[in-house]
Amino acid sequence: MGSFLLTCGTRFLALAAWTPLLYAYGDVPESFLMRHWVGSALSGAAILFLAGVNTLLFLNIRRRQWAERALRDQQEHLEELVSQRSDALRKSQLLLNKTFASLRDSLLIIDAEKRVILDCNPATTTLFGYQRDEVVGQSVRVLHLDEEAFSRFGDLIQTAVKDAGYLHVPAFRMRRKDGDAFDTQHSVMPLYGEDGVLLSVVSVIRDITEQRRTEEKLDQYRRKLRALAAELTAAEVRQRRAIAAELHENLGQLLATSKMKIAALGTATQDADLLERIGEVQGLVEAALQQTRSLTYELSPPILYQLGLEAALKWLSERMEKQYGMRVVFSRQGESGTLPEESRAFVFSAIRELLINVAKHAAAWKVSVRLRWRADSVEILVADNGKGFRRGGAFGLSASRAGVSESQDGFGLFNIQERVTDLGGHIRIRSEPLRGTSVKIHLPLEVSAPLAETEHEH
Repeated sequence: MGSFLLTCGTRFLALAAWTPLLYAYGDVPESFLMRHWVGSALSGAAILFLAGVNTLLFLNIRRRQWAERALRDQQEHLEELVSQRSDALRKSQLLLNKTFASLRDSLLIIDAEKRVILDCNPATTTLFGYQRDEVVGQSVRVLHLDEEAFSRFGDLIQTAVKDAGYLHVPAFRMRRKDGDAFDTQHSVMPLYGEDGVLLSVVSVIRDITEQRRTEEKLDQYRRKLRALAAELTAAEVRQRRAIAAELHENLGQLLATSKMKIAALGTATQDADLLERIGEVQGLVEAALQQTRSLTYELSPPILYQLGLEAALKWLSERMEKQYGMRVVFSRQGESGTLPEESRAFVFSAIRELLINVAKHAAAWKVSVRLRWRADSVEILVADNGKGFRRGGAFGLSASRAGVSESQDGFGLFNIQERVTDLGGHIRIRSEPLRGTSVKIHLPLEVSAPLAETEHEH
């Protein structure tokens, strides 16, 4: 409509403008428009103005319709989003309520300032014996043993929340409604407001009574196993000593006697061929005698029981140095404490096994053996400058690279680890490729000793 009026008004104005010109040149007879051409021009201008206004109004109406349609679409989209968010919020709230209600541990929401219980889950009533309305709105003091425990736990919360942002208490005794005290484990997290002010704390409480009983039983089993292992080690030591004594007193004596009699036979004949054979037999008997003595020292070195652990380790270092051609440095620190016999035998066997492993697999030219006596323990360190190995596998070792071997008596690194544990000690192994390996063993003592230091190099 607006475009039609605009067209008509434009044509009318053109006709009104050209009419006087046509009349002036005599081409058109005088008419109404000629006589009233000014009014006609004004009328056309008015029509043109109204047409423009109408067009503007029409365009404005169309833009408003488009804006209203876009607004309706946006409103529908927002309503859909609000509906989805509401559904998600309802589901989250439902899940939170279910989780809150189904937790097996007690959960308390406590006012941070007044330490009043704001809410609790059903597990709280099961754990403490109170009904929900008996604890909600009450001070958490009703769950503590006494005023001292209540104050101490409050101090723990304040310090932990300030320093670490949370609190974990592995064991804390609390009280049930019937007065029964029991062991609990606590995890406390703070809840802050929008302004960063601490409003409340969430405390999760777990009953660890059964866990403590289980740990006590396991500890008893460990002590029994340790005692049995100590008895087994002591029996093994006694058996080794008995076998070594049998070899030394019987087989060793027989071989020594045989050697002397064979030597006597050599003086009783002049037959060169017979003398050669007698010499061969005498050499075999001598080798068997040496093997018997070596086996006797391997099973139970007499120096260990006659002169003590330090003298035995010094002798072992000298022997390993001569046998394998590597420098072995033995040192001791502190005055000797009282180490049980089975522990002395274990230390000697463990160091010998470690030195054999170093000689066979580490490609080291120097090994340090240090015996350090402490107030309540003894520390044994075996460190080499060999090729080392990467961590991995059992005990953090790579057996092939570490050169971990099992000797004929089964005394490998695995057995060393087990024996150390059985004797109440612990072992630490450190190694890096091309930077050597160190094995440190700690064993408890029966009697403490003051610190001193001596060192021997071979």
